[in-house]
Amino acid sequence: QAPSVRRGAIWLFVFCVLPLTAPLGFLIGLPWYRRRRNVLARQPTMYSALCRLGLWIAAAQSLFAVLMFMIYSAVRGS
Repeated sequence: QAPSVRRGAIWLFVFCVLPLTAPLGFLIGLPWYRRRRNVLARQPTMYSALCRLGLWIAAAQSLFAVLMFMIYSAVRGS
């Protein structure tokens, strides 16, 4: 189970860092991370850190996109 969790952590980070897939990466990645947190704790620290960092980046990117959309809508009057 450990190699698949390691691979999953890397994929989670990749999907969370890419701006186009960040919202989906966050929505799918957060439950995935919570279910596998104990397995990740037994792995090298890098994998758990990749998951947490990726989730934070995805949340920030998604929030930034929503904020920019709201500002654009307010300025354009749509």
